[in-house]
Amino acid sequence: MKFHIPTVAWIFLSIIKTSNANHGTVRLVGGGSYYGRVEIYWRYQWGGVCDDYWDRQDAHVVCRQLGYSGASRAYGSARYGSNYRRYWLDNVHCRGYESTLASCAHNSWGSHNCAPSEAASVVCYTLSVYTIGKTSGNFGKRYFSIVSKLDN
Repeated sequence: MKFHIPTVAWIFLSIIKTSNANHGTVRLVGGGSYYGRVEIYWRYQWGGVCDDYWDRQDAHVVCRQLGYSGASRAYGSARYGSNYRRYWLDNVHCRGYESTLASCAHNSWGSHNCAPSEAASVVCYTLSVYTIGKTSGNFGKRYFSIVSKLDN
């Protein structure tokens, strides 16, 4: 049996997938930079997170993992679109102090009973800085306000 070298190389490279994402990385899709449906990277593929038992503690962990201060809302029922990829996580239960969603309690990876309409979503807090008073010199006072836009 003869193998054509470029064909074998293409098959080999197709099997070994590469990505800039690390296992357990999360992202938001179907929304904006601070809100959307939650996806998690595992085994070189992005997949969804099911909304079974999804709550604000889980959303806080996702938002902090993405660099935000926390979550203002945790949504289920595919608020920012249905998940037509595989589901990687179901029955997620974070206590709120975890540094990654992958470190929260959940069913084993890929084990779920979820339909496309059960995708978990979040709205993360965004931080805005307002200057009140004169802006030149040291006369201005700065106030920090946590803002989240909920009507997206």
